[in-house]
Amino acid sequence: MGVINGNTSTGGLFHYMSSFKRKIYSYAGNDQNYCTGTNSVITLNGAINGGASTGIWSVMNGTTAVSFPGSAYTSTVSNINATYTLTPSDTAKSEIKFVLLSTGNCDNVADTMVLFIRKSPAVEAGPGMTICKNNIPPINLNGSVSFAVGGGWTTSGSGVFGNAGALNTNYTPSPADLTAGSVKIILTSSGSFFGCPNTSDSLMLTFTNPPTVNAGADINVCTNSPTVNLNGSVGGPTVSGLWTTLGSGAFSPNDTSMTTTYILSPNDLTQSSLVITLTSQNNGNCNAVKDSITVFVTPKPLVNAGNNDTICASAGVIALTGTVSGSALTGTWTTTGTGAFNNAGILNPNYTMSGADTLAGTVQFILTSTGGICPPETDTVTYVILKAPLVAAGPDTSFCNNGVVQLNGLVSGFTTSGQWISTGTGTFVPSNTTLNATYIPSPADVISGSIKFTLESTNNKGCSPKRDSLTVTFIPAPNANFSYSVACATKPIQFNDLSTGSISSYNWNFGDGGSAISQNPIHSYSLANTYSVTYIVTSNNGCTDTVEKTVTVYNLPFADFNFGPSCENQLIQFNDSSRASSGDI
Repeated sequence: MGVINGNTSTGGLFHYMSSFKRKIYSYAGNDQNYCTGTNSVITLNGAINGGASTGIWSVMNGTTAVSFPGSAYTSTVSNINATYTLTPSDTAKSEIKFVLLSTGNCDNVADTMVLFIRKSPAVEAGPGMTICKNNIPPINLNGSVSFAVGGGWTTSGSGVFGNAGALNTNYTPSPADLTAGSVKIILTSSGSFFGCPNTSDSLMLTFTNPPTVNAGADINVCTNSPTVNLNGSVGGPTVSGLWTTLGSGAFSPNDTSMTTTYILSPNDLTQSSLVITLTSQNNGNCNAVKDSITVFVTPKPLVNAGNNDTICASAGVIALTGTVSGSALTGTWTTTGTGAFNNAGILNPNYTMSGADTLAGTVQFILTSTGGICPPETDTVTYVILKAPLVAAGPDTSFCNNGVVQLNGLVSGFTTSGQWISTGTGTFVPSNTTLNATYIPSPADVISGSIKFTLESTNNKGCSPKRDSLTVTFIPAPNANFSYSVACATKPIQFNDLSTGSISSYNWNFGDGGSAISQNPIHSYSLANTYSVTYIVTSNNGCTDTVEKTVTVYNLPFADFNFGPSCENQLIQFNDSSRASSGDI
């Protein structure tokens, strides 16, 4: 081939060149090893030298040539470089052959590179687990490794393996693992059979928080307000819970509402405290969580306003005596009356009655506890306001000096009892507290001529006693006495009055049914016997006296006689032969 270089003005040069075909060299590169599981893009670095500078790659499986996909490689004039992406079916073979064939006018030259498919270790760590932090069972790891001698376990946390070099082992998470919420467990092969890089697989242990349970704060409850308002909460993997207690009360409306009321039973109220527990429900893979409150049972205040009482209006002031004990020690007084307290805030105040209180006849006082943690308690006392009692001893009167004084007093109103007081020295029968007692005057009383009796009310309920008096004057009584003649049956007996005093009437009882009203009567008895004769005399002043005597009545004697021979002018002997049934003749 000739070439002219130049022009007509400058002259020119003529060159002659000859071209000879050189030998072509094709270089596909060294054989390669590919480990499964690694980058599936294979870089082909070939070269065409000598009489050609271009070429084309192809891939062969056995003796069958496969047209190299146009998208699987690239080439330039100066570099025969290509990339090949392995397919899953490629990696299932033991080897793949790549052929670099020169292209051009000369005879094409080919070179082969063998890609040996090596099995990388296959590692399976197992599935991940989700575990509740309050229910951590033994975490068993069951890994598998193929195409390697074995494997080893590692962790991203700080827990402990039972045997990190055994495929089947266990893992105990550390507190830090639980705090972190998750930890990665990695199984890495060791001793690859075909010199491939060790491979790893991992699983994730996820630690979930257990339920959070809050039963609330401890509560004080009083026996006079036996309900507990509960306001609990359950959070986290569940929001349901159950209230329980060893008490015998009841939950209202139920024991599964977070906001509910516990009503203490009578037996609960006898305890110093009881525990109410809220337990989570529907916990999934978590253990149930509990929280408790203590209910402290405080006895209600004990309030005593005192006993109901009666007081005299004349007293003017009522002294109240109250007590407050238990969970409170102080109290305050109120009243239905219109009087005034000297200090309503003390337990033992004085109350000054008003006129309206006296007219009403009663007044109530209410003592209410103050202080302490329990609702107040009250107690009421009622006072009946009394007017002075009526006392009547009776009118002045006279009694005979030989008799007894019959008293007949009266005490009425808020009290009906009283006692007699005498200026004398006699005796009250049965006692001086008997309103209709009998008084036996002493000789000194009779000599004095009169005594004074005072009837005084008792059981006055704070009132001053009321009194009334009478004077008893002793008037002289007659002195009854009599005598009688010899008493013979059927014969008149003369009874003779021997009484002293101003006597106006006489009354005889002869003991045989007979009687007389004359002063000196004659009485005969039909039968001999012993008779009790009672003689009552009455003086001009109405006093009486009585005397009783025993009269013995005898039978009449039997008169008889006998006599001796009787001759004229001769003494005759007469002999008494009379006889008597009793006595002598």
